Amino acid sequence: MNPPDWRVFYSGFIVCEIICILAYMELHPRVSKSSRLHNYLLFEDPPTTVVTTHKRIGRSLEKIAERNTYLIYRMYFKTKIERKLYPTVLNELATEVYLSEIQVQKILWANADNIIRLKTQKPTVAALKKLYPHIVW
Repeated sequence: MNPPDWRVFYSGFIVCEIICILAYMELHPRVSKSSRLHNYLLFEDPPTTVVTTHKRIGRSLEKIAERNTYLIYRMYFKTKIERKLYPTVLNELATEVYLSEIQVQKILWANADNIIRLKTQKPTVAALKKLYPHIVW
């Protein structure tokens, strides 16, 4: 019986090493691939556990909800009380909250049920001033 060929063992070792390197590169996406490979081969042991924490960047969800509610009230005020046309209202709202007109449309469509509720409630200017006293209604 012949001993196993050293090339078979060596190629198996290379395949395992390549798999470990690829797994390591996936764990650290912010480092360039060549740097990760270099550090892995020379200095580090392969990682054993993956710790991932996703932190939300940007506005909080509460602030986004407040902005959307504000947009709905302003849209109601400008269309029903001031009697402005929809394209004009979109343009004014977009400049008011520093969004594009398309983004304002998306927000209004997503909150269509709240707009319908506002149409049935028919809040007065005094009620709107009470909700948002810092805005000129």
